[in-house]
Amino acid sequence: MENHGALSETKYSYDVFLSFRGKDTRHTFTCHLYDALCRKGIITFMDDVELKIGDQLAPVLLKAIEESRISIVVFSENYAASSWCLDELVCIKSKCEHVWPIFYKVDPSYVRYQKGSYGEAMTKHESRFGKDCDKVHKWRSALTDIANLKGEHLQSEQGKDESKFIDDLVDKIFIKVSPKDLSSNEHIVGRKYRVEELKSLLDLESRNVTCLLGIHGVGGIGKTTLAKALYDSIYKHFESSSFLSNVRETSKQKGFKHMQERLLSEILEVKKIKLKSIEEGTRAIKIRLGLKRVLIVLDDVDNVEQLKKLAKERDWFGIGSRIVITTRDKHLLDFGGVEKRYEVKVLNEQESLELICQIAFKKSYPESNYEDLSYRAMRCCKGLPLALKVLGSHMIGKDLGGWKDALDRYEKNPHEDVQKVLRISYDSLPFNEKNIFLDIACFFKGKRLEYVKEVLDACDFCSGDGITTLVNKSLLTIDYQCQCLEMHDLLQDMGREIVREEAWNEVGERSRLWHHEDVLQVLADNN
Repeated sequence: MENHGALSETKYSYDVFLSFRGKDTRHTFTCHLYDALCRKGIITFMDDVELKIGDQLAPVLLKAIEESRISIVVFSENYAASSWCLDELVCIKSKCEHVWPIFYKVDPSYVRYQKGSYGEAMTKHESRFGKDCDKVHKWRSALTDIANLKGEHLQSEQGKDESKFIDDLVDKIFIKVSPKDLSSNEHIVGRKYRVEELKSLLDLESRNVTCLLGIHGVGGIGKTTLAKALYDSIYKHFESSSFLSNVRETSKQKGFKHMQERLLSEILEVKKIKLKSIEEGTRAIKIRLGLKRVLIVLDDVDNVEQLKKLAKERDWFGIGSRIVITTRDKHLLDFGGVEKRYEVKVLNEQESLELICQIAFKKSYPESNYEDLSYRAMRCCKGLPLALKVLGSHMIGKDLGGWKDALDRYEKNPHEDVQKVLRISYDSLPFNEKNIFLDIACFFKGKRLEYVKEVLDACDFCSGDGITTLVNKSLLTIDYQCQCLEMHDLLQDMGREIVREEAWNEVGERSRLWHHEDVLQVLADNN
């Protein structure tokens, strides 16, 4: 159940609030469900566990409902007989964004239309309070509305294993409440006003339109970082959300079908979806997501086919959805019919200085005696966030002499390309880390971490320490969601250029070959 009020941030104290009739299920189903939720690390409010002597019941429960991500309502046979349960249900309907009904050995239609034991209970309430009582009307409305939501049904006559039902339910809830924040631990200079500009373009208060927004700019400018910050600030206000990172690279390596499966899995909040074909995926997106108000971010799109397979038309998604696309190619947005645009600009001098200091000194301003050197380093990067991060990482822990040597060396060759900035960090690496970096740049970008470590270790490289060093130097990142190694395109280009420099005219003399035409040429020359 969505709260359609104004957008606001909510601080959650609990993942789940359990509403149930104690006499029916406290020591059976609900108790087992509570234990299973807690074992999974899901913070759950259950009144007999959380309430302390002296607490006033109503304020404590109301506060717990307001501060819970999800309310699970266990509709048992005699739930409606309790006026307290019904009051609680009315509060849940008005205060909780997401409600998950569980029909425990009761027909959902009995709850929805107040028949059977629910009809008998409501008749008794009407006799007690009066048929036209506003309280009773609110109870009936809450029962109907919440019973109409998608939920789970455990039927005793089916003989379904109750423990299996609970395990499956807990898995679904875990996916629902798991935090999706992508940039909470990342310092983003100028994040607040840039995110506000993006939110203004998205017009989030207009819930009767579906909006597409394109975020474009050169490589390394911070499009993905900004998109993550935007996603973090608004995803909780949508029915479901998905951030598809590295669309360009992933679609090339794993195909469009994999991307469609990932999109459907994240939006529908199920562990795994298998599609037979891309065409089936397109139909599934239109059918399964057409009524959902969703937030989708397609990160690093470079081909219109990627848009066609994942988000071709606005009506593929429910009214009020927002689709955000990041790309280096603003012309691609024309083909995709993306009318709203946001070009990410380089950082100004103050922002650049703050960012490089955050990386090098862990604070927003230079250390004493490092002011001039910090300004020099900042000017070298020309406002490009990636270069500022990499150069700042290279300077961590260096004394004044180290800073001067690195900057003097760089400034002898005024840059026309940010790769010269990136090269400084590579040149400072030990032999082992240099080889790991080049191998990843040439062969292993986007590959699973476990697989890469296995191959590198077989070549007598200390992969664990080496990869950690590269991550710390901002030369490599790990996508913990899919356990894959990622590297910015500019860094990959630099690594491959280093290998080419080993022998410009003799391909066979190079240490690494990654292009099939080069491999064929070498094989032909050796025959």
